[in-house]
Amino acid sequence: MIGPTCEVESEFRLLPVQLTPLRALVSVGMASAYSPSTTLVNSSDPWVSAVPVEIWENIFREADREGLLEILLVCKGFHLVGKGVFYRNLRWSQPQKILDAPGELLSRGIPLQAPRSLVLSVHLVDPHQVAVHEWLPLARTRVVGLDGSFVPLDDRIPQQGFAHLMHNFGVTIDRTDHASLPLYRKILTDVIHLPRLNHLSLQNAHLPREVYSTIATLHELQTLDFVKCTLPFALASAFPTRFLNLPIESLTIDRTLLRRGSRAQEATVFTIHDPLVHPLFMATAHNLASLTTGWKESFIRILGQKASYPSLRHLHVGFLWDSANSSGPLVLTNFPRFLAYCPGLRSLEIASPARDSQMSTVDLPALERFEGPMSLARAISAPVLDELVLSDIRSVDSEALLEFVHALPRTIQLLSAKVDKWDVQLLPTLADCVPRLRTLHITYLNHDGRPSAQYLNNMGDAHLVRFRQLHTLRIYMAMSELGRTASELALKSNTKELACRWSIPCESLRIVQLSESSVWALDTQLHDWQEITSP
Repeated sequence: MIGPTCEVESEFRLLPVQLTPLRALVSVGMASAYSPSTTLVNSSDPWVSAVPVEIWENIFREADREGLLEILLVCKGFHLVGKGVFYRNLRWSQPQKILDAPGELLSRGIPLQAPRSLVLSVHLVDPHQVAVHEWLPLARTRVVGLDGSFVPLDDRIPQQGFAHLMHNFGVTIDRTDHASLPLYRKILTDVIHLPRLNHLSLQNAHLPREVYSTIATLHELQTLDFVKCTLPFALASAFPTRFLNLPIESLTIDRTLLRRGSRAQEATVFTIHDPLVHPLFMATAHNLASLTTGWKESFIRILGQKASYPSLRHLHVGFLWDSANSSGPLVLTNFPRFLAYCPGLRSLEIASPARDSQMSTVDLPALERFEGPMSLARAISAPVLDELVLSDIRSVDSEALLEFVHALPRTIQLLSAKVDKWDVQLLPTLADCVPRLRTLHITYLNHDGRPSAQYLNNMGDAHLVRFRQLHTLRIYMAMSELGRTASELALKSNTKELACRWSIPCESLRIVQLSESSVWALDTQLHDWQEITSP
């Protein structure tokens, strides 16, 4: 920063951290030097929006107790616009002082807006002593601090304390071994005291069996995430049946090990008479609408215990595959059976390590979005499909894609694929088969198969004129090794001219990308094409 901004920042750092001198400095006109993209906005006081992120970071690092109380009092429920630039890399040296501030405000009778979310990362030095390492906000975060020992609870003010306002909570621990078990038992004990919790996110956690009975006490829980955790099997006699009656709508069990006893493993053989309850059994919760998990064919024994998932709308699975069988195709027999249990499925995303996957045909009458390998897309009948993203680990053969397009429903509005080379027959085929297309994203790997200059010059009148709704057109070479060559630079420099030419016959066109490093968009107010992404 330059000019007045530097003066404000340097002068501020020489002063005690209080709001009054900072507010005075901002009020004399220094605010005009700050970029709106790096400021706090939407606070109850307009002056807060003029304070740059750097100064706010300094405030929260060095503020004394009274300063933090004043911040909470004056700023109330301020939050951020953008992607969290404010707290992204903020380290807390004294988290305990921030814990006490909300409770003190409440004890003074000062109303405090509900802290909606908090996500923290913890550096585990000792299982009984947790030091805050980094704190990142979820959407609508309104909390400025947390308990140095763990959860900001305030039992001195029943039904009005900090815990009773908490809705979303997440934690990351940097160890997953047995040393963290005492810590997580403490965490679970504290979580019980968050009665209004509706989002619980745990990452890198080595969890004890008490996790299921604890979660069963959270009667308003709607979202539950386990990422890179170690989850235990539950004793069948101790698994709380009320768990399945929780209003859980979204469940994530991602990159998580399953533990029968002291041994952790990615998956295990499961029998219907097993005295232990598989962690994936949580997916049979009655209200589940979204499930993200790994998949092995044996999991049908758990999920098949519930013959129908009428409320499931979103399914994201990653196939867990034995690398010893990587030379052959991945043949799925139980996965289509599970899909048949989900007639209301609207979004299906599949990540597969296999070069080729095979399964029988399954009808998904409500499916609107599919992302996954083309071999599995072929096996799905989805008459109202709107978005199709082909995410094969290898490029798709262009001729195979042409053949596949003929089988697509005419409802398709978005098509994305990585092909070996550009095929001049693709656009006319798409115009015939999916005339409602709004977004086309094709990346190709073979330089010899790129569109010729003459083809591009004539593409508008010859082909794009047939697309009445085409909004976004992306056709470029992926992982290009030609980024600095004359041909690639020429294509990039010609993008604006081509976009102007194409937008005449294709009036709906608004975004064009012909090289990996450059995207152009039509400014409808200036009636001119502007580059919005460049290296």
